[in-house]
Amino acid sequence: MEDIQFFIKRKIKYLWMLFFHPILFLRFTVKCNLYVGRRADIRHSKNMKIGKDVRFGYDTRINFYSKEEKLFIGNYTYVCNRCSFIVGEHIYIGENVLIASDVMIVSHNHGMDPEACESYGKQPLKCEAVTVEDGVWIGEKAIILPGVTIGEKSIIGAGAVVVKDIPPYCIAVGNPARIIKKYHFEKKVWEKYNV
Repeated sequence: MEDIQFFIKRKIKYLWMLFFHPILFLRFTVKCNLYVGRRADIRHSKNMKIGKDVRFGYDTRINFYSKEEKLFIGNYTYVCNRCSFIVGEHIYIGENVLIASDVMIVSHNHGMDPEACESYGKQPLKCEAVTVEDGVWIGEKAIILPGVTIGEKSIIGAGAVVVKDIPPYCIAVGNPARIIKKYHFEKKVWEKYNV
C-alpha cells in the first residue's frame, strides 16, 4: 500500500493538462500506478492507503470526518465515475473490486434523536466500519451504509441499498438489499437463495 499524498501533490503540477486533454487520466508510476480522473475532490489524502494499479474515474469524492480514520483500497481495484467515499470510520476495499459509477460508500451517520435540542446535522456522528472483500462487484448507483461487510466475490445489484452484511458469493438487489442468489460450487451455477 502506498500513501496517496505524494500522488495528489504531484497531480496538482499537471492540472493545466486537464484543460487541454478533457478525457485525460493522470498516471503516476512510483512503485505502483494510480489513475485519478479529472475533477476529483480528495480531501486529507494522507489518510488513504492505496494498492497498486488502482483507478478512480472522474468526479471522485473522498471526504474524511476524522484524522484517525482511513480509507484502504487493495490492488487492481477499479472505481468508476462520480463515486463517493464518506469516511467516519475505517473503510476497507479489497483487491480486484469493481465499483460502478455513482456508488456511495459511507461509514458514518448523523445522530437521529428527535428530542435533542440540536438539529440532526449537529448531533454527534455514529460511525461504523465498512468492509468490501476481494473480488466484489458493486453495481451502478448502489449505496453501502455504515457497519456493512460484503463478502468475497459477491455482486450488489444496481440501485441497491445495503443495510446489513452480505455473505460471500451472493447476489443482492433492492432497497433494502436482499440476497436472491448464491453460487453453488459443485454445480457451477448461481442458485436461487432460500432463507
